[in-house]
Amino acid sequence: MANAYVTNRGLKLILSTYFTNNATDVPASFKLALCTKKNEQSIDNAAAVDKTGGLVGIPVTAHGLTAGMAIAIDDTTNYDGWYLIVSQTTNEIVITATYVAETFGGTETIHEAPGPNTNVLTDLEEIAAGNGYSAGGEAVARNVTAGFDTLTEDDTNNQAYLQLQNVEWTASGGSIPASGDGIRYPVLVDDAANVLLWWDLETYDSISTGQKFTIQDAEISAIATV
Repeated sequence: MANAYVTNRGLKLILSTYFTNNATDVPASFKLALCTKKNEQSIDNAAAVDKTGGLVGIPVTAHGLTAGMAIAIDDTTNYDGWYLIVSQTTNEIVITATYVAETFGGTETIHEAPGPNTNVLTDLEEIAAGNGYSAGGEAVARNVTAGFDTLTEDDTNNQAYLQLQNVEWTASGGSIPASGDGIRYPVLVDDAANVLLWWDLETYDSISTGQKFTIQDAEISAIATV
């Protein structure tokens, strides 16, 4: 798996509620949903701007995004990756990054991505359902015999570590996704569709009829800091 992240809500629930022994409000199972890019926009045919102090301006006309939102940048030479928007103007977003001179060609893109403040699955863009993928995702049992290879909590150090057992989908009657953009973000949600964790595959995957798509040994260490 690629980079792993936890939402603010997920950190709270994992460390204080869901993985505490015998918690009464813990769901019987979770779900692993598959999401893709949301609100994709083109970066302008213009240069990155050195804002100094480890900040870089990315030109995107009338982007409509706000500070604190999570985005992913694709197809650049120097700035591909996941970021939180530090600040913005109407036609520019500012991210934390090491400045490298680059003039974009107009084919590079940004899109909204999962982030610390993502609350529920409907805040994201789930892949199209059908052909073996059900909206809302695949059930993942809570316990270590059925859903998790490892599920531990360290209350002393406010840390939790988990590793999912393999979760897979088999395409039948067509491809997964059934239409639209490919799989980018596996997302773990609870039974109320609260987003807890997500992983960034850093690419857009799809599978053809008869093929399997497997999320293998997805893991994360969640640490609360004060």
